[in-house]
Amino acid sequence: MKNEPYWITVGVPMYNSEKYIERCINSIINQTYQNIEIIIVNDGSTDDSMSIANTLNKNYTGNKKIKIFSKNNEGVSKTRNYIINKSTCEFIYFIDSDDWLENDAIEKLVELQCKYNCDIVKMNYSYDYNENKSVEAKLYSKYKNKLIKINQDENNITKDIIYGNIVSYICTMLIRKNIITTNFLFEDYHQEDKIFLIKILSNVKTIFFYSKNLYHYYINENGIMHKHTFEYYLKQDITLHNKINNIIKEFYNNDIELQIINNTMTLYFIERNLFNIYKADGKDKLFEIYGDIKKYWNEICLNVDFNCLKNSNYAKKGDYYIKLWKKEDFVKIIKNYNRELKFENLKGKIKHLLGKY
Repeated sequence: MKNEPYWITVGVPMYNSEKYIERCINSIINQTYQNIEIIIVNDGSTDDSMSIANTLNKNYTGNKKIKIFSKNNEGVSKTRNYIINKSTCEFIYFIDSDDWLENDAIEKLVELQCKYNCDIVKMNYSYDYNENKSVEAKLYSKYKNKLIKINQDENNITKDIIYGNIVSYICTMLIRKNIITTNFLFEDYHQEDKIFLIKILSNVKTIFFYSKNLYHYYINENGIMHKHTFEYYLKQDITLHNKINNIIKEFYNNDIELQIINNTMTLYFIERNLFNIYKADGKDKLFEIYGDIKKYWNEICLNVDFNCLKNSNYAKKGDYYIKLWKKEDFVKIIKNYNRELKFENLKGKIKHLLGKY
């Protein structure tokens, strides 16, 4: 790109990333776009991440600006907010410290931003498990290579985020920094990217969805996401449900349709996690967990529309969790335990809507 129109902040939250941080930083240093301010924030690492970053900075002789900060461990959300505060550029981009970019990623994002003058450019990505296994994500075709005007979209993008049709990874987006006001900063919640994106879209005019895969999302099969129990994810999904409903009330004029979609998807997530708990720990644990969430379950059931599941690619693909239930086992559980029929009815409705039984 001969005439680079502005500087981009590329923010790197770094925590115990000694195995991957060199690959990540080099992918930024090697970007064809030159006007880049690289802000690396060490979030209290206890390994050699900081030493590696400092060495790379010391040996770098190019035109990009590298700034390295260190603070006490506070988590990725507060670290991203720290980067936002330190950024001096018009646009900001975040990359996770174990991931990496194609060399022309920033250039392509800037070209599209200039062409369409949009607030966000969102690109496609791949899941990378190791050197020999890379799976390209499939961008939802509804938005593929399209400029979306939010105020003319009737909240369809927000709906699709809640449905799970749009992956909300913040590392796939170039963002105009001035739309990230104090109301839209990152928060320490399960799926913090999803919460951030739903909030910020209420302040966005246009977003462009780019189909090209420019980002490599590394799947660390020994990472923290693989160490939690299904009971943990059940509780986190309930917390996420409440948070999204609060965002809808605050930023979307208490939109009832969005609340219904959120309620319905949360019931699906609860059912999926209850199945996994049953599969992993048996019916005794299932009964215990269901007993704990029964009141909450019934409150959500008052305001749902199970037809929403037909609009969710996530639910359609996730029927794997539902079909693995053995019918005779489930009937036996209901008969012996005699819980409310809502649990059974929900399964029936999901099975009917997915139409694969």
